[in-house]
Amino acid sequence: MIRLGLVGCGNLARQAHVASVARIPDAAFVAYADVVEDAARGFLAEFGGEFATPDPQRIFDDPTIDAVYLCTRHDSHAPLAIAAAKAGKHVLIEKPLSLTEEGCEAIARAVDDAGTILMPAFKMRYTPLVRQAREFVPEPFVLVGQMMDNRWADGFWAQDPVQGGANVHSQGCHTTDILRYLERVAAEHRLAVRSAEPQAAQQVTIDLACVDAVERQPQAAIAAAVGVADAQPDGAAVECRLGELPAQVAERAHRP
Repeated sequence: MIRLGLVGCGNLARQAHVASVARIPDAAFVAYADVVEDAARGFLAEFGGEFATPDPQRIFDDPTIDAVYLCTRHDSHAPLAIAAAKAGKHVLIEKPLSLTEEGCEAIARAVDDAGTILMPAFKMRYTPLVRQAREFVPEPFVLVGQMMDNRWADGFWAQDPVQGGANVHSQGCHTTDILRYLERVAAEHRLAVRSAEPQAAQQVTIDLACVDAVERQPQAAIAAAVGVADAQPDGAAVECRLGELPAQVAERAHRP
């Protein structure tokens, strides 16, 4: 039996995660935590288990619990995931992983250091239509993602820039994950561009660590990097990371 702890006893946990785990014969939630202790106690009374607590660390420190589900508001994801990893717990975490890149990187380091497994709740890649699309087009050349959603109410906590990050953080990350899944990009690979504000950019870093895609389609990768370099203001220093690409990008980036 896989013994699970749940942190965050709200509607999403009730409707998605507790209901799903109930269908798995060899897994069960045994502990519940929520800052509103009555919510945790309500889950314990409704779904069964061993204890409820307002302190998630009690779940993390319990040696009999194998893994935890983190279903809290987004600003708490990073500290909770890091604490769970440090306690040796495997983690399923609701998306977004964090509201900041620094938070995501900190979680990754904590999980690597602990040797545990963490999975963000990116469910879209498991839907039949997405899987069929991946089989139908095994090596796509260009991918464009678009997600449409009804406007969220201004008072909804997920719209708060501090607690939730709004719709792009909450739902847009699903689109990013689908694109990565269709491109067959490993989780540790990425394509990112970082810069200061365009009008003041003096240093631009093009991080082309998507090794698998670059090896299959090097010209497309170079074109993307050169395009970014060409879009920068005159005088900006451009750095491109990946094997022999820097020289090719630098040749175009150092414009008169």
